[in-house]
Amino acid sequence: MAVRSAEAAKEIDDLNSASSAHIEAGVSRVGQVGGALEKIVADVGVVTGLVTNIPASSQTQAASLAEINAAANQLDQVTQQNAAMA
Repeated sequence: MAVRSAEAAKEIDDLNSASSAHIEAGVSRVGQVGGALEKIVADVGVVTGLVTNIPASSQTQAASLAEINAAANQLDQVTQQNAAMA
């Protein structure tokens, strides 16, 4: 009976050690996941900022293209006037 009790105690000790190792591994993984989630949140913030700038950039580009179009029309008119005078 003493031998069986010693074997049971050893088995319990082994199970406790294995459980502790599993818990430590789980805690480590939770820490890694937490770090990854923090990075994801930061990256989403960056993407949000970039996406927020798209409409303003599009409006700026549209205004610039309108100016280029107007300048090209003026050049065309001047060219036609010069051709008419020649």
